[in-house]
Amino acid sequence: MCSGVGGLYDRHTGPQQVYLRRILASRGTAATTATAPAPAKFATRILNLISYDDAATLLMRCFAQAQAEAEAGGRRNSRVLLGIDGSSISGPEMCRRILLTPGGRRLAASFGCDAESVASSSAIADAFAPAPAPAPAAGNGSSSGGGSGVRYDNTRTKRALGWWKLKYPSVVDCFASLERVSE
Repeated sequence: MCSGVGGLYDRHTGPQQVYLRRILASRGTAATTATAPAPAKFATRILNLISYDDAATLLMRCFAQAQAEAEAGGRRNSRVLLGIDGSSISGPEMCRRILLTPGGRRLAASFGCDAESVASSSAIADAFAPAPAPAPAAGNGSSSGGGSGVRYDNTRTKRALGWWKLKYPSVVDCFASLERVSE
């Protein structure tokens, strides 16, 4: 049994932190060097994410199930399972929704910003706006593609592993949980 995981995150690392810090740094008063806009290709790209905690429980469940199958004398079942939280989301939408959570408001305040005003302003769209394309090198007519990504479904993984349950059903839920943790 093999498991692949989507983009990993926790409250302190992951794509949401990169995007939000760039957006807030361009609007706030805190000094930072992360003011470059996010690459434009991420404006419409769909992100399939999973928290580090959920990825760890997924892998432990895979190992436990493989061991149980081996001990039962069963044939090894070769399959690939996808480890994601099942809440595919675009970069800009993720930023908007996170800014309206307690963790997002706290992060915005650390940059001297009001989260609600940033979430409702054009700051997020501006951060994902396409930059002028560089001139292609001589003789290079290829395209890098970029695509918008795919929304994946983790129903098969949940069904195959039986009791596997996500701690954070989405990256937004991870930030929303910050209020419960700090109380």
